[in-house]
Amino acid sequence: MCVNQEERKTADDARKAADAKAKTYEAENGVAKSEIGSTLRGDYYYPTARKRYLPRVRKAYEELQKVEGAPGAGDWGKLENFAKGPGDAGSALKLYVSALGGGGLSISGNFMSNMKGAAESYDSKFKTFQVALKSKDATKTSSALGDMKTALVAYRSPSLWQCASPLRCLSMKSHGAEN
Repeated sequence: MCVNQEERKTADDARKAADAKAKTYEAENGVAKSEIGSTLRGDYYYPTARKRYLPRVRKAYEELQKVEGAPGAGDWGKLENFAKGPGDAGSALKLYVSALGGGGLSISGNFMSNMKGAAESYDSKFKTFQVALKSKDATKTSSALGDMKTALVAYRSPSLWQCASPLRCLSMKSHGAEN
C-alpha cells in the first residue's frame, strides 16, 4: 500500500468517525437551530459556512483551552503545534461572518459587525501570540492566549447578537442572559 493511499485511508477513517460523532450528537441533542433569520440570499451561503468554518472555530477554542497552561510549563512544542494547526482560525472566523452576511449581498445586522470585530481581535492577538512564541516569552505567550480566548468567547457569545431584534433581547432576558 502506497503512503498516499495510507494517508487517504487514515483521513477517510477520521472523517467517518467525525461524521458518526456528529450524528450521535444530533440524535442526543437534536439539530442545532439557527439564531439568524432565514433569507433567500443567506440560505445559499449559510449552510455550507456552518459546516465548513464553525468546526474550525470550535476546534480552535477547544485546543486553546488545552494549551493555556503550556507557556508556564515550557511546553513550546505543544504551543507550536497549536499555532500551526487549530490556532490559526482567524480566516474561518472572518469567512463565517461574511457568509452570514450573504456573501456580500447587502444582508446586515449589528451582531455581524460585533462578530467581525471579535474575529479581527482574535486575528491580531494570534499574530501577537506567534511573535511571543517565536521569542519563547512565556509571559507574553500566556497573555496572548488569554486575549485570544477572550476574543473567541466574545465571537461565540449570544450576547453579541441579542440586540439585533427587540424580541430576541426580551427572550434572552427571560432566559437569564444579560445585555
